[in-house]
Amino acid sequence: MSINLSKQYFSRPKPTARDEDKEILLFFEKLKTNKHYLEIPEELFKKMEPAHGVIARDLLEEPRMFRLPKSEILFFNWLKKNDPLIWSDIWDIAPDSDEDPDYLVSLDFLPLILESDGRGYPICDLAQSDNYYFMETHMVGDEGKAMMETSQKLFMDQKGLTLAQLLALEISIAPIDIWHFAYKHGMDIAKTKHAAQQLAEEGILVHLTEAEHLAPFIKF
Repeated sequence: MSINLSKQYFSRPKPTARDEDKEILLFFEKLKTNKHYLEIPEELFKKMEPAHGVIARDLLEEPRMFRLPKSEILFFNWLKKNDPLIWSDIWDIAPDSDEDPDYLVSLDFLPLILESDGRGYPICDLAQSDNYYFMETHMVGDEGKAMMETSQKLFMDQKGLTLAQLLALEISIAPIDIWHFAYKHGMDIAKTKHAAQQLAEEGILVHLTEAEHLAPFIKF
């Protein structure tokens, strides 16, 4: 299943479906459960493109929730083990509880989940802990720009990067939180946080820890 979308399709909101999208919308309608959320089969997740998520997000009136794919649930299982307070903050469940969340999230996040680049569900709205969610605009000044350019060149030349350079590279590509960054690269969370803190202390990276301060920069 593949489609081509014009650039205008990615502007929101979309009041009506185009004729060529109606078949896709009907397909999504069939994925509704009796609890009014989308249950997308794992095999389908692997075949879908971000553009399909845009169609569902912008044009499907109901339901407005979907269950995360297995790959992202595996991430959250890892997070529960390695940073249980963050897992608890996200799902509002005690970290020592045996209760499992439904892993239902807003349809707004479906295009991001379908990117399949390791960024997954964005952790940027923590209330009980510091947020570590960064985007290119947070790399500031000449030093920030130079670090991103250096990191990109090292990567293209297939040369080794320091942890801080690798973080700068990922930030230059697309927004990312520190937990997905650590999981994606098989790194220790404490060390990745330390790298971000070092960049912040050097004035290269702006670290906005509060969700309300991050909110103006975030668009899904």
